[in-house]
Amino acid sequence: METAHVRNLTDMNASLSESPQTGLEGVWAHIAVLSVLTIAILSLNVCVIHAIMKNKHLRTGSNSLIVSLAVADICIALFVIPGHISRNFSERYMGNILCVFCSYSSSVSMAAAAFSLCAISLVRVRAVAYPLKPKFSKRDAGFVIVPLWLVALVYGLRGGLTFSLRDVTLLNGVNRTICTMNSADVVNEGVAAVELVVIFILPAIVVCVSYAVILYLISQHNRRMNGGDENKVIINRTNNTGVKAVRVSILMVSIFVVCHLPTNVVMMYVSSGVELFPQIAILVRAFYIIAFINSVLNPICYGFFNPNIRRGLYKACSACCCCRRINTRQ
Repeated sequence: METAHVRNLTDMNASLSESPQTGLEGVWAHIAVLSVLTIAILSLNVCVIHAIMKNKHLRTGSNSLIVSLAVADICIALFVIPGHISRNFSERYMGNILCVFCSYSSSVSMAAAAFSLCAISLVRVRAVAYPLKPKFSKRDAGFVIVPLWLVALVYGLRGGLTFSLRDVTLLNGVNRTICTMNSADVVNEGVAAVELVVIFILPAIVVCVSYAVILYLISQHNRRMNGGDENKVIINRTNNTGVKAVRVSILMVSIFVVCHLPTNVVMMYVSSGVELFPQIAILVRAFYIIAFINSVLNPICYGFFNPNIRRGLYKACSACCCCRRINTRQ
């Protein structure tokens, strides 16, 4: 028997396919916005990766985590957003294999992005808390990134195991085949709750606590400086670095919460089994767009706010332009 939880998720996915409140113009507007977001995510994250990989001095452990985040955001543009675009049309052409693959890839991409944000936050705490210890090396980054992606790959199995093609009836009475949750799987009852915890609550706690610790450490450094500590020069340098990191950190925490909280709240509402209101499809579309904007802002905040990466990108672009001019002259 189909549970209220699964029925609501199926009805919502069907509503996303063709909503009477949006009509054909709304569908094409939705597709246009998602297409622009896809191009922006790919362009900005590729630029950040290009700047780091092309400049040897930028290939550090911390920047390796930024590359990991950029790769995760690129996967979101390649696997998650196309699934939302295809939901506007019949998905019978996908077949069950492609449906499972897209669901699995979506789960992996979102988990990897959330885990990368956590790793970046923790590494920044380490840099401020232990300024005299060796820097976070590329080898250290490897020990973080590989398990991070392995956990994301394992977590993605929940998407691959709980989704399949189903024939549903839309709100206007039209029959359509969409990729949605399989009502026969008892695991479906806890999927929304697990995703809320793994993708939003745990990362939000880690990020917020990390930057709260940084603020605390900076305040302690200030007290020592006022007391005439002998390590004043080191602490002052650490303090300046910490202040810059905290400015970006507060911005990143705000962006992460604002972008992901609405989507997770509405998904918990849908999974609760209560009766859905007619505007739920419009609301879900809007909230998912806000969540995707996070993948646009990540490379800006973590990459372009970093003066070293900005200079590296400018240097790489200048080198490419010079090479093109030389080839043209020849």
